[in-house]
Amino acid sequence: MNYREYIPSDPVRAVVDRFWLLDHAGPGVVCQTIIPDTRPELILQLGNRPGNGLRSQPFGLLHGQLHGAMQVLFPPGVRAFGIRLWPWRHDLFLSEPADGLAETSAALADFDPNLERALADRLGPEIPFEQLINAVQPLIIERFRKQAPTGRSRSHLERAAAHCLKQGNVDQLRSDFPFSSRQLLRDMRRVVGLSPKRYANILRFRRAYRMIREEGRDLTETALACGYYDLPHLAKDARRYAGVSVGKLADGDPLGLSRPAS
Repeated sequence: MNYREYIPSDPVRAVVDRFWLLDHAGPGVVCQTIIPDTRPELILQLGNRPGNGLRSQPFGLLHGQLHGAMQVLFPPGVRAFGIRLWPWRHDLFLSEPADGLAETSAALADFDPNLERALADRLGPEIPFEQLINAVQPLIIERFRKQAPTGRSRSHLERAAAHCLKQGNVDQLRSDFPFSSRQLLRDMRRVVGLSPKRYANILRFRRAYRMIREEGRDLTETALACGYYDLPHLAKDARRYAGVSVGKLADGDPLGLSRPAS
């Protein structure tokens, strides 16, 4: 199974974290673990090879925030193109509050049939990755420019979420931005789809995984460096967000964890 990513440049970068393409042309069904990463995604199903069982599935699905690890089966013939948005940018495609999409998905045809038709007309099952990106970027730029200017409270929340994205520390977020705890909780759930605590916990776990797998760091050392109380504290998050024991974090390469943790 082949998985590729591309980080866009401005102005698309303001709303899209990255594009990705997954192509499973080999035999057999592949099971992958998807790890929460705080980003909603629009996934477009391009695979239409005979026998892959995908014809009955929607062409486009907007996936909300995951709260824990999710197992996904990929049959032969899957070819999916993803648009991974920044945590606070689900409104590029859907105007409803983000927490309504948590742990679920919405068919693109149900809330924006015009966009689905436009994407379906531009994208085909055999189009190369670079051409897929070039085909969707003008649509994204057009939608972004048509959106109403961001309000002051939303602007503050975007900066707060971006700050937390780098720091992974919700306590620091509360002290650096002019929010009451109640307002921060309400706005984060509405705009991002996660509570501030869960948002920061997911980012902390992904940072720990990166240190263990890519840097070969000691488990206990990693736990303390990432703000965990001890190794059992990290082990609890490993079960919740990766579905494995902490000792297995350095093994394999689950799809969700192959994404950069930054």
